[in-house]
Amino acid sequence: MNETNAQLTAPAKPPEVASLATITLVSGIVNVILAVTGLVFLVITIDRASAIPLLLLPVIPGLISYLELRFASGLLALPHRELKPIQLELKAGSRPFALPSDLIRQLRILAALEVAGMFYLNFVAAGIGIAALVLLSTPQVQQYFHAVSRALGERQR
Repeated sequence: MNETNAQLTAPAKPPEVASLATITLVSGIVNVILAVTGLVFLVITIDRASAIPLLLLPVIPGLISYLELRFASGLLALPHRELKPIQLELKAGSRPFALPSDLIRQLRILAALEVAGMFYLNFVAAGIGIAALVLLSTPQVQQYFHAVSRALGERQR
């Protein structure tokens, strides 16, 4: 099946997916601000070499923000080919993880990381993570990812 037909068989994006993408984008922006602010604050206030390991603290929100921005941009993109999970190969020649269950699983892990933002006193990300977990459990979102997965599978043949 050619690319045009595969895109036509993909369903319309439900509002829950658009909401999920938007709140993930907001959380990513908040985490970027938190990471940069934390790094600047630590660089300004560090006066001892023993405090250098504290510079690693802003790295965690920075990595989470990278994942959030990556997934949000994929969810907001109109072409469905952008909706791919991070592909990891366990050994040479192995097949990458399949959609949609792995994409949903990765989004749930990302939402759990957002909830863990409470340990950094980032309650905005924690609230967004809880909302994302609720949205990911709705049947409309799961049906959408399954339909997109089928469209992508047909396109790759």
